[in-house]
Amino acid sequence: MAAPASGPEPRHTPLVSAKVKGRDSDQKSPSSSSSTSPSSSAVIASPPTENEGTSPPRQKRWATKTRTGCITCRIRRVKCDEAKPMCNRCMTSGRMCDGYKSAPKKPAKQSVADASHAVTELRGDGTDEIQSSYVAGSRTRHSILWGQDEGQLIPPEWDLMEAFHYYYRTILPSLMTSQLDDSTSAFMPTAGNLGCKTSFITFIFSNRIADAAKNRGTLRSPDDMPHDNYLWTAFHASMITMLAIINERLSSPDGATNDSVFVRIVDMLSIDLTLLGSTWQAHLHGYGALYRMRGGYKRLSKVLKNFDYQFQYVFMLHVLTSTTTPAAHMLTIFDDLTAEEIHHVFTFSLYSDVPCSSHVFGDLIRINRLRALVAAGASVKGFIRPAARQIYHHIAEFSVTDWEEPYGVPDKPEARLLCRLFQQAVLLYGLLTLPSLGPADESSNLPSPEASDGDEGCPDDKDNDDDDGDVDVDGEQQQMVHAEMTPPPSIESLSAEILALVREILPLIPKRPTSLAWPLAVVGVTLNGDGDAAAREFVTQTLHQVSTHRDAYYGPTLALNKLRKFWASGKTGWEDCYDEACSVMA
Repeated sequence: MAAPASGPEPRHTPLVSAKVKGRDSDQKSPSSSSSTSPSSSAVIASPPTENEGTSPPRQKRWATKTRTGCITCRIRRVKCDEAKPMCNRCMTSGRMCDGYKSAPKKPAKQSVADASHAVTELRGDGTDEIQSSYVAGSRTRHSILWGQDEGQLIPPEWDLMEAFHYYYRTILPSLMTSQLDDSTSAFMPTAGNLGCKTSFITFIFSNRIADAAKNRGTLRSPDDMPHDNYLWTAFHASMITMLAIINERLSSPDGATNDSVFVRIVDMLSIDLTLLGSTWQAHLHGYGALYRMRGGYKRLSKVLKNFDYQFQYVFMLHVLTSTTTPAAHMLTIFDDLTAEEIHHVFTFSLYSDVPCSSHVFGDLIRINRLRALVAAGASVKGFIRPAARQIYHHIAEFSVTDWEEPYGVPDKPEARLLCRLFQQAVLLYGLLTLPSLGPADESSNLPSPEASDGDEGCPDDKDNDDDDGDVDVDGEQQQMVHAEMTPPPSIESLSAEILALVREILPLIPKRPTSLAWPLAVVGVTLNGDGDAAAREFVTQTLHQVSTHRDAYYGPTLALNKLRKFWASGKTGWEDCYDEACSVMA
């Protein structure tokens, strides 16, 4: 997502500076001496010298230095496992892996007086604040300064420097890999984090936590990651700072039209979806409340710059999360959108993680609304079943070979295969969540799918007559020949086709398998029989592969945990598996 221009951020103390000593506890601190200069409030460490004075040489307490390991392990003189792009030893210990380029040369000796003079020259404003500097003679990437009040080593702007280093070495390369559509810019929601220092640092913390959990095979929660308390502490402190920024902007004079407020909420939403937790729901509802208070989509899309990019992401999350939420608690935050607005939002740009056709995506929304109506007590015989049959027919009449969208369908074979996968997965989702269809003659008078937008006006057994047999689909009157309606495929045949499509698609999208997460979460609910062991193992392995991808949220891991418990329970219902609001998107 492109980040709109935003105002200056409140100054704050670097969040992880106080944790540096704990992170580098096994790295020997350089010696230092005090400076008596009144203009200097900090002292730079002198580089070590070999056999200085008459003291005997220091004994090594580390392993033999490797010539092929990463720079970090070579400097620390520990054995490196040489995994790429970042070694596992650095990842599991919470350190930044500096890669495998040539290690820095041994620095020349520098006197304390010269080093102090170098720092003094940096303070052009006459203050005594420790500033960021790169001084010859430092053994690390940053100049290491002694904070007068801290009593320990504090790299200036350590959190920001580490964040940029991590972003350019590990995150950006994955964003630059080939997308489903090479001609379409990748407007990732996380890109908005770059517009705010605090948001960017928090985003990096969440990714570092997620990467450490992936490498260790643990869940992304503080209880399962006891060795990373410093990261969690810094992450939560940074999230609090982000909330303060949002509240400050809401109360500012231009708060009613400040696009950055929405962007910052989207930042928090995407960051929380990376980790195990439920606070993403509060961010989603907060976004929705602000959205309604400021006029809804019709107004905001006109007055706020780049609103469509952020809103597409939030709307897609809203729709897919509704599928894995109990019907009685279905999300209705954006049900005010018209069919035309939904079509525009979905086709504004290619949403690569949900490469579904707009034709079928509209039916997915209608199935969600029918589920909510069933939970509210709508007539199954007189309204729900006829409406469901019409939706199934509408899904089936879509042709993948004729698929066209305003953004331009990618000219790649995997694009149309993924479109077919979502077509079948949406149909299967409807069959699993809506009441089973009755006799065919119940479809003699079909209501409009758009009538299921809300509880008001819901027809009952005697209020659904339609003399002309016309049905409103996406705002157009279409004459349906009910006699030609064929029943939908069986759940078993749909499940088998979806699994076959996943097997065919997976080798074609090894760099970005995240688009498989939702279809796998759907088909997994059908695999509760005694003969489904092989299929369950395939779904398990594929969801695990998706969950370890660089860009994956926690959704695939959550879906896998839900499915495992569901399979072990012996139950068969959709809401037996997805018994709470959860996001399974990657």
